[in-house]
Amino acid sequence: MTEIELKHINTESAENKKSNRLLTGSFCVFLVCFVGVAIRSAAGTPFWMDEVLSVWVIRLASLSRIYSALAHGAEFAPPAFHWALHYYSKLAGDSPLALRLPSIAAVLVTSAYSFAVFRRILGAAPAVFACCLLLKTLFPFAVQVRPYAFVVCCFAVALCLWDGFNRSEDRWRCVLLGLVLAVAVSIHFYSVLFIPCFGLMELIYLSRTRRFRFTIWLALVAAGASILLWLPLIHVLGQYNSGDTSSPAYYAKPTLAKLIRVYRDLAFPGTPNILLVLTALGLVAAGRLWGLPVFKRDEKRRDGERNFWISIFATALLPLIVFLFSLVVTKTFNERYVIGAAIGMSGLLAAGFRDSLVFRRAVPLLALLAAALLLGHRPYYFGEFDRPAVFRHLPGPYPIVLADGVQFFPLAESAPPDIRSRLVYLTLPPDVPVGDPSNQHQIERWKAINPQLPVEDISAFLTSHPKYYVMDTRSSDDTPATYLLKGHLIQLADQSGDVLIYKSRLSSETAGW
Repeated sequence: MTEIELKHINTESAENKKSNRLLTGSFCVFLVCFVGVAIRSAAGTPFWMDEVLSVWVIRLASLSRIYSALAHGAEFAPPAFHWALHYYSKLAGDSPLALRLPSIAAVLVTSAYSFAVFRRILGAAPAVFACCLLLKTLFPFAVQVRPYAFVVCCFAVALCLWDGFNRSEDRWRCVLLGLVLAVAVSIHFYSVLFIPCFGLMELIYLSRTRRFRFTIWLALVAAGASILLWLPLIHVLGQYNSGDTSSPAYYAKPTLAKLIRVYRDLAFPGTPNILLVLTALGLVAAGRLWGLPVFKRDEKRRDGERNFWISIFATALLPLIVFLFSLVVTKTFNERYVIGAAIGMSGLLAAGFRDSLVFRRAVPLLALLAAALLLGHRPYYFGEFDRPAVFRHLPGPYPIVLADGVQFFPLAESAPPDIRSRLVYLTLPPDVPVGDPSNQHQIERWKAINPQLPVEDISAFLTSHPKYYVMDTRSSDDTPATYLLKGHLIQLADQSGDVLIYKSRLSSETAGW
């Protein structure tokens, strides 16, 4: 080797080290920003409705009471998530930050395992870009006391185990694969649909290699069979669920439009991801325009690409698998059930840019852009009623009727004591259409679990309370306010943004109101 060649190699090596340090540093900046913004959001945002359901279950006195509450419709979920956080809360407390920290950690673990899969085939820079997209997509689930961050974490770990088995067929990987998928099923019922997703990977692998891997199929069957442990709970909750899904106005009906929207939101969940992808696309186009060379992949990575694309393809089909299942069986479809597919969508977008050298060199700047976009994040909170400006419209000691069921749980959890003592939710007569009945049904189920909840029959309430306020939102599907308006029992008194405030009509004509 000549002195010139040796000098060229040393120069190239020094440039690579500098590039790697820059890439690592920028990704660390992004991760620090992600954790900081997540902690700020977790600490400063009150619980929204679904979180309150989780928190109330977690606070129950024992594991048996938690299971009993779930069996009475407190939540449509197996108990593992609530059992784990029940013990965790005894050590860390039950503040919003304390209860949301495990979800933040689960999303970071998801990113780490996804990075391991991406980096092996795509290289470090595209893997960093993919993880920036992934973490931005998963951010809302990182700051919620809900099981979804743990479900997607299990999916990422299982994906990494499956990828590792393709390189080293150790049986312990299959055992762990089955165990991780069984844990996911114990956290959320829809996780059982990870089994056909991984089964699809194996079928594609079988068609390409003509190799039937018995140990993986055994692990998948065992993981799928773990759902049998929860059959009694599934049977009871299925009856509750049918009471909601039978309504034409049910919010989570599986429709083709919703499936398309889910795919859109998995790839482009908001402006930050759109900006990142468009910037990357512009860099790739600029590199082609100026005739810059493309990145040359080594043969070792080429050999492993088949399995990478198998996993990406099957993961991207997860929403379709869940959609078809919900269409036939559960009649309930929601983006939250398929967020594991965000791993596939992020990997797919990064893979599309990986051959551009200008893209690879610009990834540190893209990571810093992603960090800057995170710093501008403003948490969205579903509790429109939970604002001091709204409460100022409600003077006096009179009851406050919550006509939007979504708002009932957050206010019952976090409203000031003087407001909380005046809250009440009114159930309509059985022959009155309720719109989407899921909120009222959920409140009624919790009333049976906790008789102290301020839930009353509307006829009995009107008989004993001539003076009262009613609070509703423009977006509400619930109908207590509509029922009272049709009966000429209330009139609009004020509005604050999306919140509508009514007074009882009879009392508005009396002195002192």
